[in-house]
Amino acid sequence: MRVLSFLTALGLPLLAAATTRQRYHPLTTRGSLLDTCLTISLSAIVDKLDILGLLGVLNLDLGANICICLSTLTIDINANAELKALEDLVGANVLASVLIDLLDKDPSCQQCTYTTGASPSCTASNPCAFNCTAPYIKSGDTCVCGATLCNGVCGSFPHGCPSAAPYGKRNAHLPHEARVAGVTSYAQAKRSCEVHESVCGVYGGRSLGYECLDTARDLENCGGCTIPHPFVEYGRSANGTDCTALPEVLDVSCEVGRCAVRRCRSGYHVSSDGTLCEPDAQTASFVWQQRQGDAIVL
Repeated sequence: MRVLSFLTALGLPLLAAATTRQRYHPLTTRGSLLDTCLTISLSAIVDKLDILGLLGVLNLDLGANICICLSTLTIDINANAELKALEDLVGANVLASVLIDLLDKDPSCQQCTYTTGASPSCTASNPCAFNCTAPYIKSGDTCVCGATLCNGVCGSFPHGCPSAAPYGKRNAHLPHEARVAGVTSYAQAKRSCEVHESVCGVYGGRSLGYECLDTARDLENCGGCTIPHPFVEYGRSANGTDCTALPEVLDVSCEVGRCAVRRCRSGYHVSSDGTLCEPDAQTASFVWQQRQGDAIVL
């Protein structure tokens, strides 16, 4: 009974607050990844959850310091045995709500900026720590190209570096500049992208405009391109998902090519596989009754 009252008391205010929280877009400036990270003791998280009397035989190290980042929260939870145990006890939504609230309000939070080629690697002693993704290598407090830098792209160019292509007009919600002119084939476009990036089309772009996107992490091209590339000599398909367009979603990221939903609007909950929002029983019943009424009117 105590668990039920706790979940009710905790869940409703957080859910109400979540309705005003915007989706989190890690890439907010050209060439940089902006993030919020926090080192916090496990005891502080337990106090926030108000479940000290419910820990039972979990045998958690309440003195342990844990580092979490907003952009990698799901990964951080899965990688930490204590957080995973708490998630099993209170549920994924409740734990995520508390951690997001801490990342939003705790005065110890740090705003981290990562340069191109860097990925967050939060540690208890350094919340803004990072690693460099190949072919980038660490140099001081930044990542530098450890291969060939060709027209702003770091990678391998066995056929040489082509002349720089002028940039096309940038759509406000695209994470990279659209490349146009000077590239007339898929092979040329692919060579201008980094190894882990895909060649995708652009919204309202010129006939051969394209984007180099990391579809494993890109929020609007998750798991593949949502707009196929323009080069007809190579197979074209739009098989990606725009995570920001998922209905009833309040907080979502793209992780390893799949939309990872963390929070839904009131009346909806995160699906068991974490990829979408499903209606609560009461909401589903209301929608069904509405449809029945529409059918009668028709």
